[in-house]
Amino acid sequence: MPDFAITTDYLTSHGSPFPCLEKIARAGWNWIHWCHHWNDDHIYSAADVTEIGRALQKLNLKILDIHGSAGRWRRWESPLPFLRLPGVQLVRNRIEMASRLGCDVVIMHPARVPDDSPKRERFWSALRRSIDALLPDLRHNNVRLAMENMEQDNFDQLDSLMSNYPPAEIGLCYDPGHGNIAGNGLERLAQLCSRLIALHLNDNDGRRDLHQLPFQGTVNWPRLATLIVQSGYSRPGMSVEVSMKHSGITDVPTFLSQAIAAAGKFGQLLLERQHKPS
Repeated sequence: MPDFAITTDYLTSHGSPFPCLEKIARAGWNWIHWCHHWNDDHIYSAADVTEIGRALQKLNLKILDIHGSAGRWRRWESPLPFLRLPGVQLVRNRIEMASRLGCDVVIMHPARVPDDSPKRERFWSALRRSIDALLPDLRHNNVRLAMENMEQDNFDQLDSLMSNYPPAEIGLCYDPGHGNIAGNGLERLAQLCSRLIALHLNDNDGRRDLHQLPFQGTVNWPRLATLIVQSGYSRPGMSVEVSMKHSGITDVPTFLSQAIAAAGKFGQLLLERQHKPS
């Protein structure tokens, strides 16, 4: 059965992560998905990363992947240099953090592509300049960027990125909750599953981004398991990106324990499909 990583921000993405890490380790998890500061301009200092590394070592935890931040004022896709260049530095910070903590994937939310044609071209030009500027960092640190599907179907955008950059640098992070809201996520994933390098496993009702435990909502988990097996996904684990907020569970140990059970249930689906005669 594959390993699974639990997101560090199951309660909040701000404040000290260390109490969350201790509870995660106590519940029996071995891997984490680093999701603190996924939506702000926080820069991790060298001292921060050193302290995080020591905590992980003490707790026998490993980082599978890091959720990078597109920032609030640091915007790597902005056509305005005073926003774009700090945005590049923000992504570079997460790439370097990943390398120092021993993981090889940083996940990014692509901004929504503008509908207006001139604005859309400026957006693409800015994003390409930013990614091009980060390619040496990716190669030097042996890290890849995983671009995530969003609630508003953005697979055309993802297709374009995959066409312009090779698998050694850019891949896909599939979020089944987002795909469930978009309504066609699994169909679009099937067309791009060869580029799958990360997952944000979570569930919802098809209308709201609830980040519930797998099998709490309406995601088609058997179909997702089939696509993952067909994709040849080969990383050591998959991230479970869930939140207590809409889980109906108020006790942290119970939530983390039930998250392990839900991940294990999905793991069994994966094993069944791996061993299913063709």
